Amino acid sequence: MAEEKAVRLGKIAKEFNVGLQHVVEYLAAKGIAVDSNPNAKINLDVYVLLQEKYQPDKLAKQDAQELTREKHKRDNLVIEAKGSKGDLQKSDFEYDTDDSLKQSLNELKLSAAEKKPVRKKEQEKETEPELKPVPVTKPERVEPEVIKATIEKSTGPKVLAMIDLDAGKKKA
Repeated sequence: MAEEKAVRLGKIAKEFNVGLQHVVEYLAAKGIAVDSNPNAKINLDVYVLLQEKYQPDKLAKQDAQELTREKHKRDNLVIEAKGSKGDLQKSDFEYDTDDSLKQSLNELKLSAAEKKPVRKKEQEKETEPELKPVPVTKPERVEPEVIKATIEKSTGPKVLAMIDLDAGKKKA
């Protein structure tokens, strides 16, 4: 009878955004023999095992892609102001900076790590310190230094020596 709900190894590697060889090595470490052929099929139990390993990375990647899509949407919006320049400066616009996006990405990674199902043995081993976002200051704009090159104009070709063309001919 055919395997029920068998999934191809290449599809799994693409889904979790990892290399085929990494998946095969992980399964070999767990004691599951699988060919390194992308068309090799694995059953649902092995798929669940791989999902436990690579799901947090997949969630973090999806969250990061969602953040970048939102940022691109906000960047593409055009805001028309009917007031003067003074009114624009006084208004409270919130601009997303790279720092705020990095901070929200760190928060998403931490929340994805908390959502990860953890076994009892792994809970005992896990004593990592909590990551805190570090405030980053914006770099100042630095004007590039301009170096101007000078060109000396020549009056013509420089003659080093003369070649006597008649010296090689025999006189008849």
